[in-house]
Amino acid sequence: MKKRYIFIIVFLIILVLFIRRTNNKTIKYKVKTNNELFSIIEKNNKNYYYYDIKWNKKEYPINIFKSNIKKKSINKIYNYNDDIYSCILPLFNGEILTDIMCYKDNVIYNYQAIKNESEKLDKYVDSIEEYKTLYKDTTKENKYNNIITFYNDVGKSISITTYKGIISKEKDVKLFDKDVYSNKISAYVDKYYITADYNSNYEFNKFYIVNLNDNEISTIKVKNPISFDSYVQGIVDNKVYIFDPENEIQYEIELKNKKINITSDENIKYYSNKKWSKVSVKQAKKELLFDYSSLDNIYNEYDRVYENSYYYYCIKKNKLYRINKNNTKVKTYIIDLPVNEITIQDDYLYYVDNNELYYYSDITGLKILLTNREFEFNKYIKYYIY
Repeated sequence: MKKRYIFIIVFLIILVLFIRRTNNKTIKYKVKTNNELFSIIEKNNKNYYYYDIKWNKKEYPINIFKSNIKKKSINKIYNYNDDIYSCILPLFNGEILTDIMCYKDNVIYNYQAIKNESEKLDKYVDSIEEYKTLYKDTTKENKYNNIITFYNDVGKSISITTYKGIISKEKDVKLFDKDVYSNKISAYVDKYYITADYNSNYEFNKFYIVNLNDNEISTIKVKNPISFDSYVQGIVDNKVYIFDPENEIQYEIELKNKKINITSDENIKYYSNKKWSKVSVKQAKKELLFDYSSLDNIYNEYDRVYENSYYYYCIKKNKLYRINKNNTKVKTYIIDLPVNEITIQDDYLYYVDNNELYYYSDITGLKILLTNREFEFNKYIKYYIY
């Protein structure tokens, strides 16, 4: 009996290792459409699929954030080529999961960004039946109150700060008895919101925490009073770091477990170039925010760079480009950006322009998510998509 149990355990371990290895396997195959041959590299990563399609001496890198995609999922590729454009549209088991990708001057453009530039290209795109149902205006207005109006549904939850707390799951969560216009000691971390107790006047000794899953409010108390001159340095590994310059104390707060670590010596923790170091209290008093950039060469080529686990988003002269981390030789033009501040999440990006919060993905194009009449008057208003 004992040997039988040992055998079963060993078998299960081997099975799990085999599944993991299979899931992360890179496969290569070819697809032929209208006498055009495409070479494809397909890799099943931990939470997304990566494809590199080679055609006409060009590479088209694609990330697909969808589960349960079958192996060798690209079964057909529409293609167009002339003296200016070289375009493809892969079908994933017959489904469109990305926009038409067009090379122009060695840069990839999604078709929606160059629509109406070429009559020939537009005519070809009009002939693709599967593409006709995409990018239609399906905007629906949902007026929340006299200040905020929600529009398109991105399949995610939205939270936004107000002068008395936050809106979460389209419900008001009241935290303060009075209007607070400058709640800079606050942050969204994972699926939590943390803020100083602005019901206090000159200093405070507790934080409010809202669980965004159920809007439950809890508190974390500290022994020593905290100055309202404190500021959020940054967020690393779902921990928020707050520095109190008046009392020369750094707070490391883990919201899920409601734990606080305190640093009050001459040097405090500082995060930069993807690693930790120490800086003096004197430096921290100058509102020294964490630097999430890295030493990658890409950072030297652009005015500003944002990154997540999958992409670099690069701004140069108000043009926004995206570079896939699986293939940094190729860049994709996204949009002309009217602002320099963006938020990125998987393959979505968000930004505020005047009173509008916009979002963009390859499969939706640029759309408005909500309007807030207070955006242009108050820089401390925060939004969070999860």
